[in-house]
Amino acid sequence: MKKKLIILTNFSLTLLGQLVLARTALAGNFISKNLDEVSQGIFKISGNPKNELLATAGLLVKTFLSLLGVIFIGLIIYAGYNWMTAGGDEAKVTKAKDTIRYAIIGLIIIIGSYSIWYFIFNKLS
Repeated sequence: MKKKLIILTNFSLTLLGQLVLARTALAGNFISKNLDEVSQGIFKISGNPKNELLATAGLLVKTFLSLLGVIFIGLIIYAGYNWMTAGGDEAKVTKAKDTIRYAIIGLIIIIGSYSIWYFIFNKLS
């Protein structure tokens, strides 16, 4: 009976984890879609130097934010690896936790900068 309960609990937690991961992926698609609108929407309007400047800026911001997202994922993987291989060494665990904490703070700053950019883009165009 106890073994069946453990198996059922593990199965339930696995399904719950899949639902959480699916929601996270949908949030990424929303941001990517809006960044595409920013960079491509300006290219439809041509002939105006102001719009060409906005188009270039939109493309640069999209590229820069994408690069920062890749760096964030790399930092999380690096910190997770360091944490898992710490072998009980508190200094290494603390360093890994700090890396994760700083990466999350950086992600919050990235999302904030995206929000500011999106607001400014809508006001200028």
